[in-house]
Amino acid sequence: MMAILEKYLPRINHVHLKDVRDGVVAAVKANKLSFLDGAA
Repeated sequence: MMAILEKYLPRINHVHLKDVRDGVVAAVKANKLSFLDGAA
């Protein structure tokens, strides 16, 4: 992982992180929902 980060770090200008609830993630996986369905 570090090798990839070191290789591409100069090209990364922005990182967007999502804060998700464990229960929502579990429901999305259990019901095989898409990201958009899980975010609704």
